[in-house]
Amino acid sequence: MKKILFLVLVLILSGLIIPCKSYSIETNTKINSDHNKFCPNCGVKIIPGHGFCSECGYNLTKSFSSPSIKMHTLTLGLKYYHYDYREIVEPPFKSTENGWLPGIFIDYSFQGIKFPIYFRLTGEYTYGNTKYDGSTQSGEPLTGETGNSLINFSTHFGFVLRIVNNTFYINPYSGIGYHFWHRGGLDEGFYGEDYSWCYVPVGIRPVFRITDRFTFAMDVSARFMFKGKIKVFLTDLSPDFNEPEGTLGNETGFKIESSVSYIFKSNIGISFTPWYEYSAIGESDIFELTYQGVLWGYGYEPSSKTDQYGLDIGFLLYF
Repeated sequence: MKKILFLVLVLILSGLIIPCKSYSIETNTKINSDHNKFCPNCGVKIIPGHGFCSECGYNLTKSFSSPSIKMHTLTLGLKYYHYDYREIVEPPFKSTENGWLPGIFIDYSFQGIKFPIYFRLTGEYTYGNTKYDGSTQSGEPLTGETGNSLINFSTHFGFVLRIVNNTFYINPYSGIGYHFWHRGGLDEGFYGEDYSWCYVPVGIRPVFRITDRFTFAMDVSARFMFKGKIKVFLTDLSPDFNEPEGTLGNETGFKIESSVSYIFKSNIGISFTPWYEYSAIGESDIFELTYQGVLWGYGYEPSSKTDQYGLDIGFLLYF
């Protein structure tokens, strides 16, 4: 229920901010075009009588010094989100992870002005504990605490489609990403697992410059998984076991986020981004379990689903 309410909050925030007025305004203030026929930000010829550059959206009014449009943005930030993992198994078997996790991220993006190219590179790292609620291989209840390390890298390549000059534009994009999760029990009788996969994001990112300093953006994407792998560290139970590996089944996930950013000065700002992400993995192939080099049995990784929702706070540098 909490994750549904959080997703609704993201959508409501989107609905409240999207209908804002267009950035195209009439002004009685004398503008720079009377004295300078070219935009000081991008160099494009100014249309007489316009308060904003038709190419980059730069504020041309003489009485108000607004931040210029920057093509490069570097963001350093903090993450805090809820992690809800559950394996799809028949009762009485069970395997779930739940808890709030802290993290950090770095993000670089490029918005072309003369050349309408969009590029984004993101790295995220999370380390924290969740509560495990599951069962033994015989179906007996088992609870404990799990240590988690999560790493995510992604690159986006796309275009800048300007709808209203540079005050409302859309970034359609695709790219490639990599996800890694180490899950290790902190209590006796637990063993660790490494999950990893690549994915192709396909998304759309509308951006609204509400004022000279406030910007609102949404990002909605599907994520197509491939090359999923799992490694099971049975040696955590006994060094006589092997560490089997398997291939995970491919599934499709998605992510939706809404971001509000504010520029304090011409090159410094802050952003708040609530988000929700759904991911899943398919059942793995069957792998061998050995003890002292002798076949002991067979195993597999069940299919699973994960819901995540949280808030990112970023500190922005424009250049």
